[in-house]
Amino acid sequence: MLTKKQNEFFNNLKKIIRVSGYFPSIREIKKALGFSSTNSVWKYLKILENKGYLRKEKGGYQISDFDYFISVPLVGIVPAGNPLEIFSELGDSIELPPWFVPETSDRVIAFKVQGQSMKDAYIDEGDIVVVKRGDNVLNGDMIIALLPDNSITLKRLKIEEDYYLLVPENPDYSPIITTEIKVIGKVIGILRKYE
Repeated sequence: MLTKKQNEFFNNLKKIIRVSGYFPSIREIKKALGFSSTNSVWKYLKILENKGYLRKEKGGYQISDFDYFISVPLVGIVPAGNPLEIFSELGDSIELPPWFVPETSDRVIAFKVQGQSMKDAYIDEGDIVVVKRGDNVLNGDMIIALLPDNSITLKRLKIEEDYYLLVPENPDYSPIITTEIKVIGKVIGILRKYE
């Protein structure tokens, strides 16, 4: 597992590779990532190699075959049921293929779902929802919302003239009516483990 700084370095390195189409030199990485010395870059590369994220090949480095993925922080648990207090940091991450993550991958986070209020939208307890942070959402989008009491919830957004309606996808749950919400982000994908 990578630390936060190592993960940030690795994600930035993968972005450089995607744009350039090749593995950059240590000097190119230093310049692109704003390091003051090549020694710092070399240390990060060595850590990534020791942890299996990079491999030596023909005198240079290559990303290990299993890791043409983008790390996305798993930041907490989101209730799909009754709202709960603001999420707690899980300090973990999940790996997603590049096609799953938009270009602005630094704005993508993930939450583990707790509850059954979105089961008719095929989101179950234990699923992981992938969320693009920001409040650029439309009527009908599935969002994670921060409520005035500092609780969060996963619901479908319905914008009315004087209020917001946060609609569950399960008839056993009631909609939440509120005049004020902060949108944490829009759900862009769901991951499920069957065993």
